Formats: sequence, structure tokens, C-alpha cells
Amino acid sequence: MGYIQQRLYVHKHDVITFCFLLLLCLCIFGTALWFVPANGDDLVLLSAVARTHNPLDFLRADWGLQNNLFRPLPSILLWTVYRLVGVVAFPNQVINLGMHVVVIWLLHGLIQRAQPDRLLALLLTSLALCSIYTLSPATWVADRATLFVAISLLVLLRHILPSERGDTPKISLVLVVVTSAMALLSKESGLIVPGIAMVAAARSRLPVGARAKLIIVSVIVIAVYMLVRSQAVQAGADAYVPSGYLWATQHYDNWSALPPLLRVIASVENVLKNLLAPVLPVFGNEGNLLPLADLAGTLLIWGPTLGLIVLSISRHLSRIQMYAWLLLALNAVIHFSIFRYRVLYLAQIAICLFIAFSPRISTQRVVLIKLLAGVLLIYSAFWATRTLSWVALQRYDALYHLHGMVTTGNYPPALDRQVVDQIVNRYAAWLSPK
Repeated sequence: MGYIQQRLYVHKHDVITFCFLLLLCLCIFGTALWFVPANGDDLVLLSAVARTHNPLDFLRADWGLQNNLFRPLPSILLWTVYRLVGVVAFPNQVINLGMHVVVIWLLHGLIQRAQPDRLLALLLTSLALCSIYTLSPATWVADRATLFVAISLLVLLRHILPSERGDTPKISLVLVVVTSAMALLSKESGLIVPGIAMVAAARSRLPVGARAKLIIVSVIVIAVYMLVRSQAVQAGADAYVPSGYLWATQHYDNWSALPPLLRVIASVENVLKNLLAPVLPVFGNEGNLLPLADLAGTLLIWGPTLGLIVLSISRHLSRIQMYAWLLLALNAVIHFSIFRYRVLYLAQIAICLFIAFSPRISTQRVVLIKLLAGVLLIYSAFWATRTLSWVALQRYDALYHLHGMVTTGNYPPALDRQVVDQIVNRYAAWLSPK
């Protein structure tokens, strides 16, 4: 009876924790649920799914933006939602927010294994729930692909973590294949999942034959993905042209148009900034070094973040901390051509894991870590709600622009006329004379 009561207490606590995280998520990101579907990339993707009769066509082509990216899984989901409810934005926003909650819940399960202090585990989890680096995937339909990768990664990590704690090592081949396929069919950064799986297999205490089998299968999954991707996006080569900053001060509009030497320098710089920004968030969204006035204004973001990292570093890192650094490095290298807050979603997860699994967290440090995490969470929540309000106004202005298209009959080629008309008609009540 004692065991049953203990399990009921644990489940009751889990339910309370989940409800708290869900409520916190709704309080911070609730504005996004009422976004108008007028974002440029979202409109192009909606137009692409509206023009596509068979969703499996996305397995043989660009995902809809014609920018040399192979992401069929998010496009197939968007196609399904469009066929069920049309252009209504609410279901898609709910899906994004719901997937973000799933990511946070999976992360909390991992952190709770290392931190018996429930308040500390909850605070560290909340740092990923609300961050300048996790806002976009949670609220932007076009950035949903990142959430698929994050879910795949955390499911895999929750599976391989027991072997890292000294338990009997077990790595399911089926799970590795499924999570890798889901991640790779969602986004290019999905390469991280089979990469982590191969490292886990190599470091495990499995028999040599079992380790070799896991590694070979992971390599085969990557090879098949690369082959399918090359066939699907070959016509759109070099279409993705991210802008950024060289030396964190000189803006460029097109990374691929830079001279070869400067392109190499920009790539190395992007990798370094992708590594540094989660630890020391002192860069703007395109990679520019923030002015002194902005650095002072964001002191409550980069100050506590740096403090938490310093308190977590030790001479001997735990094995999970090494996985966190590996995740951070792989994410930085894969996104060598771009620096954006939105590509650091996985990096923020890595930072949370690094802090949570630090062997230096002791009774004396817990109070300070809780204080820093609490300050960072409060300020990040304030920043997120203010940013989402600004984005909502942008979407509202964009709706007027769509109304102008309908009035003049001047539709860009990338947009489907029927989709634009449906959006304007659906949200006509939101339009008022200016």
C-alpha cells in the first residue's frame, strides 16, 4: 500500500507540474493563439499546400518556400490542417504551442532525473519554455519544423539517459531509426539526432557488434536522407540567401553572394556566434553585436545566463553535460551559414541540460541558482509578451496589405489567390477603416 501511495503522490505531482507549465505557457504565449495568418512565409506555405493535391508530393519537392529546403513532415501536417479547417490560424497556432509544451515536458522529465529539488527542476525547465531563442518555434507556424526535431531529440535522450547513469545500457535500434527519420524529414538540423545516437552507441557498454549495428544503421538513415533530399531540391539550389553580419558589425544581405574568403570567414563567425550566444546572449537577431545601450537594457538576460553557466562549470563534466556540449556544437556547425535566434532553440535546451546535470550544484549553490533562474524567467517572460504584442500588430497591418491585394487584384506569384481571398473574408470583421 505504501508503494501505491508513493506512486499516486508522484503522479499527482506530475499532473500539477504539467498544469503549471501549461498555464505558464498560455500566459506568456497566449497572444500568439490569436495571430492573423498574414505572415509572409506562412502565406507562401499555405499557398503551396493549397496548390498541392497529394501531400506525399512534399517528399519529392521543396517544402513550399522554394528555398532549397527539404522539410516534408511540417508541410504534410500543414496540408492536413488546411484540408480540415481551411485558413483559420487558431488550430495551427495551437499545434505549435502544444508541440512546444510537449518539448518542455520531455525536458522536465530529463532534468528531474538529475535534480530531486522540484522547484529547481521546474525553474531550469522554464528557462527553455520562455527564452529569446525558443519564442519563434513556439509561435511561428513556418518554424514548426524545429519542434519536430526537438521532440525527436528529447525522446532519444530520455531513452539513452539511463545508460549514462550507470544502469544496464539499452539503445533501441527501432527508436533510433524512428526518431532520426522524424527529425530528418522535418529539418536539416535533424542530422543532430542520428549524430547523437551514433555517439551514444560508441560510448555505450553494448557488445561491439551491437554498437557497430547501431552506428551503421544511423549512417544508412543519413545516406538515404541525403539521397532523397538531393533528388527533391536539386532544382532550387542556392535559393536560400540568409543575411547577417561580418565581424558582428558589417551587414551583408546575401551570405552566398559573399566573395569566397569572406564567405568562409562569415561561416566560421556564424558557428562561433551560434556557440557563444546561448552562453552569453549579446548579439542581435542577425548576429550584430548589441550596442552598449541595448546591452545595459538586456542585463537581466545575459547577466543571469552567464552566472548560471559559471556556477555549472567544473573541471570534470558529467557525461550528460558532454552530450549538452555536443548538441550545442552540432547545432552551431549545421547552421554555419546563418545566425538567428530561432536556430538556437536546441541550443537553449542544451544549456538547460548543462546546468541541470552539473556536479557542482550543491546545497550552498542551489539558492543562488534558483535566484538567477527566477530573475531570468521573469525578465524573459516580460520580453516575450512585449515581443508577441508587437508581432500581433505586425500581423494586423499585414492583413490590411492582403485586403489591398484583393481590392486591386494584384497578387504576387508565390501567393495563391484563393488563399488570400479566404483569409481576407475570414478575418473581415478584424478590418476597420484607418
